[in-house]
Amino acid sequence: ETQGVNWGVLYSEQFNTVQCNNLTRLHVWQGEKPTPADARTLAEAFCRARRSFAQSRPSEVPLGVRLEDGRTLNFLEVMMMLTALHFVEFPLREVDITQCPVGLFTEAVHV
Repeated sequence: ETQGVNWGVLYSEQFNTVQCNNLTRLHVWQGEKPTPADARTLAEAFCRARRSFAQSRPSEVPLGVRLEDGRTLNFLEVMMMLTALHFVEFPLREVDITQCPVGLFTEAVHV
């Protein structure tokens, strides 16, 4: 608290299995800090996929993204990064991110 870290105690009863699995998958991506160019590339890939592959699961979308650091992400990784960074959201408690149709992802509302 003295360092400004928001923390709390969570009990397993507060989470369902789908939500726990999603949070576990997304946790790995939380430390990512995409460059502005990478953020734009990720957002463009999301918009293209949502227009062309709305009914497809992320792993079925034949789009990839090459980041400035040389990494290439498949579309599922793109969606996990965008979700972990709160750029997009989906029904986290109801649908496994690997099974969620691209059309159910929406831009996150930042207040």
